[in-house]
Amino acid sequence: QTNAWANTSVVQKSDPSQIDGIDRNADGSMTVSGSGVAGSNYVVQASSDLNVWSGISTNTADVNGHWQMTDSVRVNVRFYRVKTAP
Repeated sequence: QTNAWANTSVVQKSDPSQIDGIDRNADGSMTVSGSGVAGSNYVVQASSDLNVWSGISTNTADVNGHWQMTDSVRVNVRFYRVKTAP
């Protein structure tokens, strides 16, 4: 019997922004929704290869800390991440 062990690191970040969901719409666009701090601005970035990232939308979180944007670029593979706007 062989046991496999994985090393796990927990990184605590001060940026509370996160992507909560990504949905493909009927027209092929993607709706990205997330959360953070109410009134804060967040930049959604997209990449096709996880190496080169481009900002595609800046969003302000509502009073509940939620934000949402629609990406109209229709591609087979696209990755998303969010960062607090400078």
